[in-house]
Amino acid sequence: MHINDLPAEVLRYILSHLSPYGDLPNCKLVCKYWYESVAATLDAQATKFRASLRTANVQWFYYNPQQAPRISPRYSHSCCLHSNLMYIFGGCTAGKTTFNDLWTFDLFSRQWIRPIASGTYPPPKACCSMIPYHKQLILFGGWTHASANRIHDSWKLFNHVHTFNTETKKWTLLETRNGCPPTSGHSASIHRDQMIVFGGLRATEDTSYQYSPSNEVWVLDLLSNQWRKQETSSLQPEARYGHSQMVIDDHVIILGGCGGPNNILNDMWLLNLQGDVWQWSPINIECDSTEFPGLGFNPVCKVDQMLVLLGKVPGSRTSPTLSSSHYLRMVSQRSQENPSSKNLNQPSASNSSSSSSSSIPSAGPSDSRVVGGRKLEPNILSPTCSTNNLNLNRHLARPNHLVIRESLPLSSMPKVEANRVMRKFVCSSYSNETLSLYTIDISQMIIDKKVKYVPQGRHVPGPNELMLYTLVKGNSELIMFGGIHKENVPVNGPHISDTVYILTSKKAVI
Repeated sequence: MHINDLPAEVLRYILSHLSPYGDLPNCKLVCKYWYESVAATLDAQATKFRASLRTANVQWFYYNPQQAPRISPRYSHSCCLHSNLMYIFGGCTAGKTTFNDLWTFDLFSRQWIRPIASGTYPPPKACCSMIPYHKQLILFGGWTHASANRIHDSWKLFNHVHTFNTETKKWTLLETRNGCPPTSGHSASIHRDQMIVFGGLRATEDTSYQYSPSNEVWVLDLLSNQWRKQETSSLQPEARYGHSQMVIDDHVIILGGCGGPNNILNDMWLLNLQGDVWQWSPINIECDSTEFPGLGFNPVCKVDQMLVLLGKVPGSRTSPTLSSSHYLRMVSQRSQENPSSKNLNQPSASNSSSSSSSSIPSAGPSDSRVVGGRKLEPNILSPTCSTNNLNLNRHLARPNHLVIRESLPLSSMPKVEANRVMRKFVCSSYSNETLSLYTIDISQMIIDKKVKYVPQGRHVPGPNELMLYTLVKGNSELIMFGGIHKENVPVNGPHISDTVYILTSKKAVI
């Protein structure tokens, strides 16, 4: 019996176990029948994934290698997808360290790769934006702290625009005109040949520790490398940082963020990109119950006509956040109790030098730094532990509330070594600090200016609650990386994640 003699449903079921990033698309080259079967399989997977998100019929996998190559734990990093690779740049640790290293996570082989890059490297920084544009990645803005040995140096914001060529592996510093002010914690999207930047933290005066959020819209013409401040309507969203942004047709959506201390924002705004003066419109958010997490700092992904985010399980207790000065002092004091620990995963000083830095201006729901011009004390702003005070190996432990069950999906079997196995986990019971899936229907957003939370029939607990992580959409899956655990701070400092979590629909059995 030839494989082509199998019923179409059986062949498509077999094909559904191949990786959509390599093996499955390659099967289109076999023959016309296989081409049509692969196309139908990919379409069915996308349809099933959308339905699974609405009904929470999903499962979690995690990837945490114990051997090299492995990326250092981090949060407030930049992340984007390009050509079946997830790119990670920069970020910071709980100590005074920021990175300027670039890593890729191969979505086919499920392994980390550090590209050997050349050119003009960006400085170490966190809270910058990185977005794909043709064969390039565009990196803008960000924040870092000067050397700890220079006590008079201040916090520093950037307005550099770097591009990374994904084919030549070369960094280039663009020379732009009419520059946008130095910005951190902003959002950015590509619309045609323009990069649209909204919000973020700005320095209010030429004085240390004085920052305020912004609600300005800046546009970089990627053909002429020229900036312009875009004129918008008088009705505008509140100034913010740490929000999400995405483009839909000729509109930009702004979601959540933080407007300052104790000012978490859960609103949505729509910006019409047509005309000389772009128009802002508030979006009405509807919900049939109180069981939704709010937007705030939760990163949001667009999947078809839905927005997807992760939030705490309803009824869970409140965790300490980086907005609390008491929490920050506690991290600092406990981190200094173990000065002999060493950071075994610090990037090398050659092309990926690290710089002394504390958390971030945009860290947490309401970082104490952001008080619109009021000067704050440095010891309140962030943990003061040095790079050598943090042993990152301690952060590799699995969450203790999870029951681990190894399950190697067939799609990741080719070329997967023992240390690169994707593992499935299930949660035996709800934890106070687990993340759960939420979806928002945006099918009526453009016309009626309203969206609605989709009722979840059940909640599937995911990883321990994190903040300042990244969430991106792959091929019928969501990919989560990094972040800092929002939990009681242990003696050795807060837990920083280097785990890749993947959310996908459950496999069907025929």
